[in-house]
Amino acid sequence: MVKTETVVPGTVGRIDSEITATAGELRELSELLESEMRTGFPKYGLKLIRWLGVEIVKINGSYGLKTSYLRQGGSNPPVLVEQYHFENHDRTHTVTVSYRYEDADVWKPAIDTVVDSLRFLVRPN
Repeated sequence: MVKTETVVPGTVGRIDSEITATAGELRELSELLESEMRTGFPKYGLKLIRWLGVEIVKINGSYGLKTSYLRQGGSNPPVLVEQYHFENHDRTHTVTVSYRYEDADVWKPAIDTVVDSLRFLVRPN
């Protein structure tokens, strides 16, 4: 799933600017997001099985944050979710991919190829 939202120009970072964050800042962000998901998921019948954290990524010159976790809905098999968030001057882009964890050997190579092919245009000032 790809979601793009417009924001006030200049209120978010630029997609071509390296993200600088200390290990402590990433840990703090990771803990905040994990807490929000653990609190919010039950409202939708979901359970956070394992939090895999937040990391800085660079894909084809675009800098972003990747959040990963395992979740489960009801008695369904656990699902691995990877969410990529990119800030691009006057908009944000969020790319979410997910697949059943038990089917990772089938889906992970194809999804990694798709993610590695992402390209975003740098928004002008």
